[in-house]
Amino acid sequence: MMRNVENTSPLQAYQVPLIATDLRQEELIHQIADSLQYLRHVMEDVFSKVQTRVAENKARLAKVDERAQLAQAKVNHLRGRKKATQVCVVIFAKLWRIFPVEWLV
Repeated sequence: MMRNVENTSPLQAYQVPLIATDLRQEELIHQIADSLQYLRHVMEDVFSKVQTRVAENKARLAKVDERAQLAQAKVNHLRGRKKATQVCVVIFAKLWRIFPVEWLV
């Protein structure tokens, strides 16, 4: 017997096999083994999806880090110049949209 179990993801719902209580010992052991095998499959699937999301987020974070380093290099290059005031305001305004004040504090 299978029962639907709701999860937080709208993309995937897993079925949990229920084991009947009126089985002979051999059948009970067989169903327990099947249930554990299915549980292993579900765990592998979940962890695979988590690993994929972590890798995607690491890649996004690396891109943000590259952009921040580039902006910092531009700021360092412009530091001490008279014209730097106008350019720094533009760079700061762009960063302000990416990183709001609440996030920086």
